[in-house]
Amino acid sequence: MTIHEFRNVLSAVPFRPFVVHLADGQTIPVVHPDFVLVTGQGRTAIISKPDDDWFAIVDLLLMSHVEVPVEPARVAGQP
Repeated sequence: MTIHEFRNVLSAVPFRPFVVHLADGQTIPVVHPDFVLVTGQGRTAIISKPDDDWFAIVDLLLMSHVEVPVEPARVAGQP
């Protein structure tokens, strides 16, 4: 996983929530791009929960992968 790939998932339109998986096995949910701050150099991200009761400072070079859940297929005739 590269920093560039992380930025692509974070800036996708429309945005889809995803989970960051770290090399040590930790998982960090990203529910909205407003809750992520990527530092100027782009190597570190601060990811928080919407209710501000938790945050993580992540070295993006330690990401193993990002999991983006697949949206269920729409059935014809349904919105």
